Amino acid sequence: MIVIIQDNNMSFESREDTSAQLLELSKSGTTKAKMKSSLSISNTQLRKILAELVDKGFLKFIEPQQQYITTHKGLKFLNREYKKQSL
Repeated sequence: MIVIIQDNNMSFESREDTSAQLLELSKSGTTKAKMKSSLSISNTQLRKILAELVDKGFLKFIEPQQQYITTHKGLKFLNREYKKQSL
């Protein structure tokens, strides 16, 4: 499954890479601020990507901690991406 995020300022490859990086960063939980500081994307782009990943079930937002965490479905996506890259 490929995460498609509509944003005229980012190429498909960079959106896919950014999605994978966000899922990787969120494996043990992370805040939006930490994500933004780790990636060079705008607030608007980050909001769109996070919304898409949450909507697809790859990320879950934990309200009390104000953190995003990668779900089992997101981890499966990451594993497939790593396998594709190693081919």
